[in-house]
Amino acid sequence: MITLHKAAGVVEILDTVTAKTAHVIEQFFHFAAGCTLKHSSGSEWQIENDGNSLSVVFDSNTQVDLFEGSVEPVLGWESLGYGRKHPSPTIRTTRTSMGTCTLKTYIQMTST
Repeated sequence: MITLHKAAGVVEILDTVTAKTAHVIEQFFHFAAGCTLKHSSGSEWQIENDGNSLSVVFDSNTQVDLFEGSVEPVLGWESLGYGRKHPSPTIRTTRTSMGTCTLKTYIQMTST
């Protein structure tokens, strides 16, 4: 479920997963090649591009990894056409869970 909290300028993303046995749950967040990603603290990251800035807070129960131009695993690439690729930042969150879990992500515009 995606909810816009307009007054606060926040987009809230809730992903609910139900599994009978333990599963590894991954989320992928792909960013344009021109974006700069910086880890702030905990599960919060700052994303900047062309004078615009976002604060993204990933679920605190996940491991957050940044990839850019990675070949193992193959992550962090952008293709502008057939046979043409260049590195671009991708964040992968990972969590192992059984039963029902809800992953929460918050995105907020910030000033630069």
